[in-house]
Amino acid sequence: NFHIFVEADLQSSLSRLMREFVAKHKNMNWKIYNQPYQKMKKTIIGKYPDLLLTRKGKKRIAIELKQSALRKNVPFENVVKDVHKLGDMGNEVDKTYLIYTCYVSDLDKQEEEKTALQDAADRYENPPIIMIINLTCISDHGSWKTEMSRHITNLSQYYGGAKV
Repeated sequence: NFHIFVEADLQSSLSRLMREFVAKHKNMNWKIYNQPYQKMKKTIIGKYPDLLLTRKGKKRIAIELKQSALRKNVPFENVVKDVHKLGDMGNEVDKTYLIYTCYVSDLDKQEEEKTALQDAADRYENPPIIMIINLTCISDHGSWKTEMSRHITNLSQYYGGAKV
């Protein structure tokens, strides 16, 4: 039962789902870290991705989360900044993902935000993958877990399935 109100709820829920997924498949080569400091090779300033997945100690997946659904104090510019943060990490991690949950009913605004995020991502050699979960498209907000499980399955397929 997930109640997502702020980004910390989203991060905690996703971390728990991922840990359960790894445990279910008995693959202890994967580790999930919450906001670990990552020293960047090309800069003196490090980054703190919301979630970092490693396999046998190698950085495989960095995830940034933005939870703006039903919240008015999350400027869209902050979502774009997270795309740039991931883009900067792209050479240090195999894959980067932005998971953006929103509640945007205006179709023009939905397309505008999607285009802005993709344009920001496309500036990078290893662009972040953008996942937008618009809760206006999900009538039952309790189905969020099902939606996130689908994304986790897609992530695992990048490495040939759960047993990597």
